[in-house]
Amino acid sequence: MTKLSESMISKTAGYMDGAEFREATSSKNAIDRARIPYLAINAKDDAMFPGRYLPVDKFQNSSHSVLLATERGGHLGFFEKKIGAGRESGRYTARVMKDWVMGIEKVSLP
Repeated sequence: MTKLSESMISKTAGYMDGAEFREATSSKNAIDRARIPYLAINAKDDAMFPGRYLPVDKFQNSSHSVLLATERGGHLGFFEKKIGAGRESGRYTARVMKDWVMGIEKVSLP
């Protein structure tokens, strides 16, 4: 988290610093309680929640939660350049989520 985003977001939202903000708003607080399929997508280069803060162990121990950690994507970026006639660049998260949901239909959850 940059100094600018820490002061603008964390303190404006009533948190002491970026660490307190990340702790309070992290999805890690919901992973253990998930009882329906839950896909978390996070870029390791996210300025707000960098990869070093990802609770990988919680996802590995969850029966309903899946973490997709990409190398790039920033904070809610996830842009891709599509190649071919009539194709435009855009965000790939919608395609990834659709594929994930379609895959869930083929899997039996506990």
